[in-house]
Amino acid sequence: MNTENKSKILSDALRIRKQLIGTYRRTRNIKEKRLKEIKLINEGGTGFLLTLSWLFVQQGAWT
Repeated sequence: MNTENKSKILSDALRIRKQLIGTYRRTRNIKEKRLKEIKLINEGGTGFLLTLSWLFVQQGAWT
């Protein structure tokens, strides 16, 4: 294998590695963002669900 092929393979490998790292970072950021959103929904959601269920009980839907 000559040096030209070696350098091409090496540069391809480095390019692919950069792409993979970039993809990993983006997905990690998306996951962290979703976790924060889910946490907010859970914190605010329990009160909302309790209020909603209380309204249903008041209307006689759940007896």
